[in-house]
Amino acid sequence: MHRNILVLVLSLIALITSCTELYADEYYKVIKKYTGTATWYQKGKKTANGDIFYPDGYTAAHKNLPFGTKLRLTNKITLQSVIVIVNDRGPFVPGRDIDVSRGAARDLGIINDGTAKILIEIIKEF
Repeated sequence: MHRNILVLVLSLIALITSCTELYADEYYKVIKKYTGTATWYQKGKKTANGDIFYPDGYTAAHKNLPFGTKLRLTNKITLQSVIVIVNDRGPFVPGRDIDVSRGAARDLGIINDGTAKILIEIIKEF
């Protein structure tokens, strides 16, 4: 009896998770995607576009993408994913493609390691 309930609960969790992912894919159109290395940062008062920097927000620094670009970032190992908005410039360390705020890094699961291989998708809302 308990095993049947456990199977039912796990099936419901899998169903809900797959529906959430499906909804996210239908809501955003992927314009371009590539793999890169992400790092995270938490210091700074203002970003390159003049915004106040909020460490627990969902923002990113990129070398050349226009400010306001929305990105879906997915950790290639854990498959954790977040949506961020580019509002700063960087990273300025060779071999790194994007810096994310601490909040985004936490949700991507890269706080402890500091860096991770990620899928970077430039997205547009419908």
